[in-house]
Amino acid sequence: MVKLSKTIITLLVSGVAAWVFVFAGIHIYYYESLPSVPDEGVGRTSRLVVNHGYVRYGSERELRALRVVEGSLPMAGFMLLAAGALGLRYGHLQTRRRPTS
Repeated sequence: MVKLSKTIITLLVSGVAAWVFVFAGIHIYYYESLPSVPDEGVGRTSRLVVNHGYVRYGSERELRALRVVEGSLPMAGFMLLAAGALGLRYGHLQTRRRPTS
């Protein structure tokens, strides 16, 4: 049971870490690669706000990808809370020191 609970907690924390990596990566990539003015010739006319408020213009597909990543924040938060709750429940995380004998 200990191995299973540690595996579940590890998977949950890994999911949160993967979300953070994808979230930061898409914001940095869009900030560096997308134009700051609309480009109708390429089809980048959708307004995207990335990287702490910078405005870039991308395609509808890029806008949907950004919305999916940003919309999955509640799931990442739930995974982090679930990992913490399971860690506390099974004793892998402690809120105070236990007296040593």
